[in-house]
Amino acid sequence: MITLHDTTADPADPGDTGLSLAEHASALLEGLGIGTDSPPTKGTGRRLATAMRNLTYGLHLNPGRYLQTLTHHTPDGPGTPSTYVAVRAIPVRGLCTCHALPYTGAVDVAHLPSENGALYLHARQITRFTQAHAARPTNAELLACCVAQGLDARLGENSAGVAVRAVLRPSCALLHDIGPDTAAAAFYTTRALTGPAHHAAILTTWSTQ
Repeated sequence: MITLHDTTADPADPGDTGLSLAEHASALLEGLGIGTDSPPTKGTGRRLATAMRNLTYGLHLNPGRYLQTLTHHTPDGPGTPSTYVAVRAIPVRGLCTCHALPYTGAVDVAHLPSENGALYLHARQITRFTQAHAARPTNAELLACCVAQGLDARLGENSAGVAVRAVLRPSCALLHDIGPDTAAAAFYTTRALTGPAHHAAILTTWSTQ
């Protein structure tokens, strides 16, 4: 579940216009010939501004806030062979970079604890971190890269590498008559997981969870 942020306040935008975000949204609609002073589109500018805030909340926070705490985890004692730690099908949504239109999708994450790694991140931490990155203008390649590199940097010596797969369905595909089910996918790995020997095992881990 993605947390919605409070959008009741509508502060003036930076710059010299003095207009609120809702007023800018209304001006955009009116520029397209969509009136905003009478039903059924009265208030649509405000609702559009609210929707855009919720789709871009990641611009206004540091996703690293969700990774501050690493947890001790040595359930089987030292020397136990490492297995992949995976989080599958994290729901994401945001705006695409090409048209600033909404997309939806899912992200799979896996990392391989190092032999001496005793610290890990909870699935909820990885989920929030991923969703915060997704709530920015992005695409599949950029999202997979940002999430993988961010998690890899935070886990450090506790992990041998991170793998991320992002599958996004941008609504702008409809503009090109491609179809509503069209998806863009990207797969990004770091360090030891960049080798093809790991790729089949990672994909199997995601598919069997």
